[in-house]
Amino acid sequence: MNYDELVQQVLIKGGWDEANDYLDNYINENPDNFDAYLVRSEFLTEMEDFENALIDAEKAIKICPSEARAYNNRGCIYIKSGNDIKKGLNDFNKALDLDANFISAYTNRANVYLKMREPQKAINDCTKAIEISPNKDSEPYYNRGLAYMNIGETEKAFDDYNKVIELDPENAEAYGKRGVINSQLGNIQDAISDFEEFLRLDPDNKLAEMVRDELRQLKGKKTERKQDRGLWQAIKTVYSTCWRGINTIFKDSSINFLIKAIFVLTPFVHAICLGLAVIICIVWAIKK
Repeated sequence: MNYDELVQQVLIKGGWDEANDYLDNYINENPDNFDAYLVRSEFLTEMEDFENALIDAEKAIKICPSEARAYNNRGCIYIKSGNDIKKGLNDFNKALDLDANFISAYTNRANVYLKMREPQKAINDCTKAIEISPNKDSEPYYNRGLAYMNIGETEKAFDDYNKVIELDPENAEAYGKRGVINSQLGNIQDAISDFEEFLRLDPDNKLAEMVRDELRQLKGKKTERKQDRGLWQAIKTVYSTCWRGINTIFKDSSINFLIKAIFVLTPFVHAICLGLAVIICIVWAIKK
């Protein structure tokens, strides 16, 4: 069986133990099957059995030393296990030497560059993956969004998170990241919607409590804005009513102009008087 057929069989088994037993038996019967070692290695990586995953990855490389997928897989094990980030980077480089259009290897290497705090290199790799296949995978857009945020390019990051959500509407992390940007831009309602969607999709996320706190603050700001708008609308209504009254009562143009001037300047006069009063009090206190 090839890789896809083996993956399908593993998925059919359902449970971890059943899938592992199936792969063990298949490899015992087919000890030189490259795809079998690759699938079991990936399966063991998901189970966080990195030691045995690495053993299978080495066997896969020994069987097919010119197969890019084998090096990409081993690189993922190095990174996920925290074993050696440089070894992971070397494996992704090797995979791309063997296959210059290997999207997963570009995406994985971009992850390494992010960890190494080299966002521009991460952007370059993600952009290359996107150029190869613009609508296949959301991960290059997500990683590039992270890199853009690291260098302060929030608008570009925002566009990438929009694309992630378009390709993968169930991606909670993308809603969370876009919510952060909306909050920074002052788009309070959009930020609230994004954070609420983040919590709906992943309520047990380790950042969930922090997001809930942010939501409470944003909703408070939204209420304050509504109150401010209400006050401003009331002030506008009062001024408009007074203005119409002046036009109605004072028909003479010169008197009309004088009354309007006093009406407009009164708040400024009050402010000046208040400022002078504060200055006088300060001077008096110093002299005393």
